Amino acid sequence: ARQIGRFLQRVLRQIGRRADQTDGLAAQIAHRPGKGPAGLRVGVATDMGKLSLAPLIHAFNEAHPGIALDVQTGGFQAMTELLQQDGLDALVCYDDSTLASPALGRLRLAPPQPLVVVANARLSPLAARPSVTLRDLHGQPWCKPRPDTMMHARLAELFLRAGLDLPPRGIQVSDLLLTDEFVRSTDYLVMLPVAAARRLTADRAAAVLPIDLQAHNPPTIIVWRRAHEWQPSLLRFLDFCRQRRGA
Repeated sequence: ARQIGRFLQRVLRQIGRRADQTDGLAAQIAHRPGKGPAGLRVGVATDMGKLSLAPLIHAFNEAHPGIALDVQTGGFQAMTELLQQDGLDALVCYDDSTLASPALGRLRLAPPQPLVVVANARLSPLAARPSVTLRDLHGQPWCKPRPDTMMHARLAELFLRAGLDLPPRGIQVSDLLLTDEFVRSTDYLVMLPVAAARRLTADRAAAVLPIDLQAHNPPTIIVWRRAHEWQPSLLRFLDFCRQRRGA
């Protein structure tokens, strides 16, 4: 009887230790932020990403109402660092050579877009001209992209081809809504992907100027860390994006 009692005690202790290990593992999983099936953290680092993501997020919410979405916006460098530090589950941004890593998954969301110059149809002196040159553009006030951004580099390359520096007049701005307001209410120019420009020209308040910039933005992509592909909410989001792209 004593031997049986000691045996049962050993068995109970082993069961207890395994239960503690199981509880500890469950607690680690439960307390990892954003890792459960009911949450998804998505970052957006481009204006094209914002335009592409809004209808996508709406459709995803309709299809998966039980997944809570946390959408954050910011600059490319800040958002990519947040992704690497596990502060995001997925990032919508322009494709970039720094994202070519086996540790990252990538999915194209939107193809490259031609870049165009948009002006207020009534206030800009260039809007009524049959053609404009880079020198014409250089003399006007601009909503210029912030330094160290892809669009800033594209704009600098554009004027460099004509032997010009960046236009001296204007402001530096990274907010899409503020840029829209400047174009709608002032004579400031802005360079945008053609899909973004259509929002301003739809009501004819603004016009695309007649000049071929011979420039495109990179593809808009979704990036995620492959080590986190097991997350149910991320898997559903990526599958949904693939289905939408193929539709």
